[in-house]
Amino acid sequence: SEMGNNFSGKYHWYSLFMHDVAKLVAFSFFAQWRLTKKKLAGFMFFLSFLLVAFSTLMATEKAPFAWFILGLFLVHTIVKNRGRIRVGGALFSIGLMLAFLILAYQVFMGSGDALAAVQHAFSRALTGSTGSSYFYLEFVPDQQGFLLGRSFPNPAGILPFEHFRLTVELMQWRFPAEARSGIVGSSPSVFWTELYANFGWFGLLIPAVFVGFMLAVLDFFVNTICISPIVVGLNVWLLLHFKSLATSGISNYIVDMPLWVLVALVLLITLMCRRKLGCRSGKTLVVS
Repeated sequence: SEMGNNFSGKYHWYSLFMHDVAKLVAFSFFAQWRLTKKKLAGFMFFLSFLLVAFSTLMATEKAPFAWFILGLFLVHTIVKNRGRIRVGGALFSIGLMLAFLILAYQVFMGSGDALAAVQHAFSRALTGSTGSSYFYLEFVPDQQGFLLGRSFPNPAGILPFEHFRLTVELMQWRFPAEARSGIVGSSPSVFWTELYANFGWFGLLIPAVFVGFMLAVLDFFVNTICISPIVVGLNVWLLLHFKSLATSGISNYIVDMPLWVLVALVLLITLMCRRKLGCRSGKTLVVS
């Protein structure tokens, strides 16, 4: 709890640099290394890989590092295969992720034998966010009335409402014994569950379409930046960033500081080092 939901201090700043910026750097150096085969790029990737591995595993979290492995595979796919995923490479990447998850569940969670670890990994991956959605439908409005936007961010308290930590409150309702023992857990789910908790079934109509529209606009904007290793890194970071819409609420993306900081950083580096990066105009490569 102290390393996540109950972190004392400005967790968003820590997460921005130790998670988001670190992954962008690692993806970019990996793309540079795969393109040029230069030893310096490979060494810098190795250092950034160690940083990401440490920052994602220090809190005994399993999924962030597994997604990082998948991100490296996507970088390789974009750089070497022009965004076309090959079956062999995909199976290797999935196998590597599965091997890590089995080991992590045995070491961190005490899952016992490998078969139990495999069951836990597949259960979490395939039904984790879906299972939580049922509890949202039970919690709202029977236990908690519709929030009417109170779960959305309220930066510096400038808006006339007190922020409601929906995922934390739901977790405490589901597992009261853990809440009484001081464990501050979180129970996120698919992005539409937060829309339902705030506005009921009517909240799923227009906002869901708007989410898709904004993703399309962002994709178009990023693809207008010239091709370079750091832009490839940004593309992969964006893929992993927005895939969490399937497992977390939409409020995480309303005041999306990591998104704007990383996009601004990439634009600044591209403008300042355009010639050194060797980039050229045109659409960036995307995973097809």
